[in-house]
Amino acid sequence: MASQPIRIQRDPVLDLSDFNEARLGRMVGIDDQGRPFVSFKGGPVKPVIARVATQDPPPNDIDPAEGVPVLLMFEETDPKRPIIVGFVREAFSARTPGAQMTVLPDKTRAIELNGKALIFEGQEEIVLRCGQGSLTIRANGQIVVKGTRLVSRASETNKIRGASVQIN
Repeated sequence: MASQPIRIQRDPVLDLSDFNEARLGRMVGIDDQGRPFVSFKGGPVKPVIARVATQDPPPNDIDPAEGVPVLLMFEETDPKRPIIVGFVREAFSARTPGAQMTVLPDKTRAIELNGKALIFEGQEEIVLRCGQGSLTIRANGQIVVKGTRLVSRASETNKIRGASVQIN
């Protein structure tokens, strides 16, 4: 009985210039260390482990058996080193269950990037954070400024007012 030759499926020769732009792919699984496997058109035959550059959770309204749509970039245009930069959704979905996004007709409440005012409005709080510094504004009127070093400068009067002022 003659034996059949064993055929090994190998990755096709990949043109690295095709991987210098964002590309759609699918997250098809997660290993035991929490690293996602992705597959994408023109990529390696087998899914490859990707790194994740987004803090957004994957959408929970997609059948995991079909794979979760992702937007990929490639480190040094290497298709074997994908990075998930975002999850692709068909429609807007709020981060908090039950939260809704409202488009207000009042233009003074809109964010205008090139306008004269930026107005952010939150129901409970607004947090601006960068590294070790943060500014939190809460609905009850409390404002918390945190940082490793705070500097207050004024070209005119610098006033500190309050019912009481506590230092240390």
